[in-house]
Amino acid sequence: MKFPAFLLGLIALAASAPPLMFAADVEGGPAKSAPKPKLQTAAEYDAEAKLRISNFKMPDDIASSLVVDPAQTQNPSAICFDHQGRLYIAEIHRWRAGVEDIRNEQRLLFDDIAIQTTADRLAMYEKDALNRPLSHYREFEDRIIVTEDTDGDGRADTSSVFADGFNDILDGPGIGLLYADGAIWYTNIPKLWKLTDADGDGKAEKQEIIQDGFGARMSLSGHDMHGLIQGPDGKIYWSIGDRGYSITTKEGRHYHRPMEGGIFRCDPDGSNLEEIYRGLRNPQELAFDQFGNLFTCDNDADAWDTGRLVYILEGGSAGWNHGHQALMNFRDQFGLRTPDYTHPDKKSVPMNPWLTEGLWEPRFDGRPEWALPPIDKVSWGPSGLVFNYGATAMPSRYANHFWVCNFGGSKGDLETFAVEPSGAGFSVTGHEVFMEGLGNTDVEFGPDGRMYLSCFNNNGWTKQDIGNVYALFNADAAQSDLVKSTEALLKSDIEGKPVAELDALLAHADLRVRQRAQFALVEKGAIDLLKAAAKGGDHQLKRLHGIWGLGMAARKDETLLDSVIELLTDADAEVRAQAAKVLADSRLEKSGNALVALLDDESLRVKTFAAIGVGKCGIVTALDKLYEILATNNNADVFLRHGCVQAMWYLNEREKMLKKVDDESPAVRLGILLTLRQLEDPRVKYFLDDPDQAIRYEAIRAINDLNLLTALPDLAAQIEKYTTAADGVEAPENHRDQFIQTRLINANFRVGQPENAARLLAYAAKSDLPALCREQALAAIAEWPQPTVVDPTVGIYRPLDAATRPDITEAVKAGLPEVLKDASGHLLALSIQIGLQYDAELPSELLIGQLTKADADLDVRIAALKALGKRKDPALDGLWDSLLAEKAAALRAATVEVLLTVHPDRGLASALALAESKDLRDLQNGYRLLATVNDPKVVALFSTRLDALLAGKGKSGASLDLLEAAALRQEPAIQEKLAAWQASLDTADPLAAYRVCLDG
Repeated sequence: MKFPAFLLGLIALAASAPPLMFAADVEGGPAKSAPKPKLQTAAEYDAEAKLRISNFKMPDDIASSLVVDPAQTQNPSAICFDHQGRLYIAEIHRWRAGVEDIRNEQRLLFDDIAIQTTADRLAMYEKDALNRPLSHYREFEDRIIVTEDTDGDGRADTSSVFADGFNDILDGPGIGLLYADGAIWYTNIPKLWKLTDADGDGKAEKQEIIQDGFGARMSLSGHDMHGLIQGPDGKIYWSIGDRGYSITTKEGRHYHRPMEGGIFRCDPDGSNLEEIYRGLRNPQELAFDQFGNLFTCDNDADAWDTGRLVYILEGGSAGWNHGHQALMNFRDQFGLRTPDYTHPDKKSVPMNPWLTEGLWEPRFDGRPEWALPPIDKVSWGPSGLVFNYGATAMPSRYANHFWVCNFGGSKGDLETFAVEPSGAGFSVTGHEVFMEGLGNTDVEFGPDGRMYLSCFNNNGWTKQDIGNVYALFNADAAQSDLVKSTEALLKSDIEGKPVAELDALLAHADLRVRQRAQFALVEKGAIDLLKAAAKGGDHQLKRLHGIWGLGMAARKDETLLDSVIELLTDADAEVRAQAAKVLADSRLEKSGNALVALLDDESLRVKTFAAIGVGKCGIVTALDKLYEILATNNNADVFLRHGCVQAMWYLNEREKMLKKVDDESPAVRLGILLTLRQLEDPRVKYFLDDPDQAIRYEAIRAINDLNLLTALPDLAAQIEKYTTAADGVEAPENHRDQFIQTRLINANFRVGQPENAARLLAYAAKSDLPALCREQALAAIAEWPQPTVVDPTVGIYRPLDAATRPDITEAVKAGLPEVLKDASGHLLALSIQIGLQYDAELPSELLIGQLTKADADLDVRIAALKALGKRKDPALDGLWDSLLAEKAAALRAATVEVLLTVHPDRGLASALALAESKDLRDLQNGYRLLATVNDPKVVALFSTRLDALLAGKGKSGASLDLLEAAALRQEPAIQEKLAAWQASLDTADPLAAYRVCLDG
């Protein structure tokens, strides 16, 4: 919807009027957390919870109970446990109250799409301070509370603030918590925090910023920073949604992706921060399985796609950027020429890579190869994610399962699933809905083995200043010896135990226990025990923890990697795989040389990690072997191929790779192309003439979508294959082919020379091309002098300088006649409009024929009328009466508009007649057409109608149109009446300025 200028003025007026008036400053009173709800007794809360639990849908052998009630937490978003069993809860009181959603703030659309850094976002807020004062962004604070069950009855009985004051203008929301390294880690845009309670009083005295610069844009609310978890390598991992990031780490690495979400990790001291995955929309929680595989569930695009399970393989991209959302949600607001994608079974959407090319879907033939596919379709509104650690109060059938929350108010649910190896990737098994009926935001297993769920609200998407935490459990499992003994262990000082006990705990049934024992052995320097654990015994998981522990210790003593290298010939493929991962992270030449042998491993998983490792360790001599793997794999396993691509990306041997551009294997050529794309090297253009269409398409996508400027002219020239019907070039058939064509059109538009315009006109004249493609070529010609600031093919901010674009009038005049020869429908309407725009010759007989053709498209008839009117064609003189009597209101209005120019007196009379009409559309058009006509009769009309509006007697249905038109007039009397109407608005009604929109 386009908001009229007058209405925008009313909105601004309402925004500055009481009771919404604030000083445009940053200061003010102390920030507010959620107001305490009406206090009830614990028994009353328990009674409410019992009723709610009775409506849960879950397995018969699962029970539920209330743990934390609304008096103890409000607006909870994330939870975690410390080593004492205390439950920490992140509360988001700034949600939609300081952290806004661009869908509700569309006056800022053009600013937000252009933002590159958090400093830009602050500047946007400052510029907008008259509409929304800066104090608004500091009114509420996010915070962390800590609760504890001190009497062991399963119900929290204490609740206190652990850390608060998170109300900087750019802050929020805080949706990620982790206890690790003796501190609480906290993700709250724009910062990653490490909060330490040094004196044990339950409050964080030390608040350390690990990294700043996340959440560059306002974007969509909820697409924030979250997912904190500690990996088997001891590093801290977290996720961010497509609010994006532009950060520079302590080591000087710069990651600039203001339109994408991604996955990061760093050491517990905050060093060695790195991006490990990108191209995500809104990944929330992360979860490792028992083998150290990392997964997330990424959210759908609010369209007809679904949530997806994503395997986080180093260096991968899922293919999303916020430009896809901009195309889907804001095409019309940005004025983009992007056409509709008409799906055979779904609602039409503006054409975009995510839906049109199927980037969201698991792999299928024809899916773009540059982005890794999801494992499967899992979840519909993912938030929390957890893995069954082993010693939990869940039935045994859920061993090695994951659970993912779907947030959706009272309709929220909890899905469970497991994964099993499939080549170098995975497939989903055991997928089911586990529980329904809770607005859950996070899920975690407590030390007591119960599953804990934070509940944000009762319904909807906004905060309600309430909150709960529930527990789910199987009663028998919760009382088992394993769960009880594990609880005692987790609440004990595992780190203080003798190394012999820690060694035994590496074989414990619970991942949390094993991991803490591993970390403690590393901290104590028990290297011999780690070596022994890695090398021997029949307990696979103990061996893996030994390997991971050696990898951690090797960061200080690289000689320890020799023990890991010895494991590369182990009979257990998983041992080889984890050894390869550890060696890859060392980035040492000796590690890389050792990994070369694994490039022949029978396990595709091992081979993938080995490939990444040889690249990461700089083994250039492995290039030929990587080519061999690519050729043998022949694109069958996308994760193995990615391992080779990531290796070649690390090696960065571009000149060597370019010698394989003509390799006989399409899989090798594709692998090199994907590597060059990842390097953003414009020499991907060498593949534009590849004999394989899929490879050509990947080259086209890379150049256009990444805006590889020096390759754009080469891409633009590809359109000549279709204007000259070159041999071997397939005509575009399906929607994916057509999307590729729009990229060729876009390249010519962006290169922007007269010869590019000539190509587009020649293309539009080709009758054997799809109408959508021909229309897009003409739409580019129409946009040529004033380019939109957003690229219509990818939705990214890419402004062109209109002042430097050459005039293409002569190219249009030369090429348009060929287009007109067989143009019809919308293509013909566009052709006529372009003829008008560029003053090109349009045959009168064509225009008259279309105007008088009753069954011609309405937009064609209107375009023909305007073209004839512009030249004041005498042929119109015999048509005015019939045109004014046409059934279509739009054509009647266009006729009056032309008459006002050609025959002003008759035009005025006709416009006044419209303004007296009982037909609502005519009345609205009459006001619009008279808005700038200088005549006493018109002034009198507006004066009378405004008086009637003030008296509450305005003509029904056209009040907004009257106000809009009157606002364009200069007469003081009219302006005074407008001011009087504005003054009549009820200042106590925040919707007063909008109510006029309900009329008509």
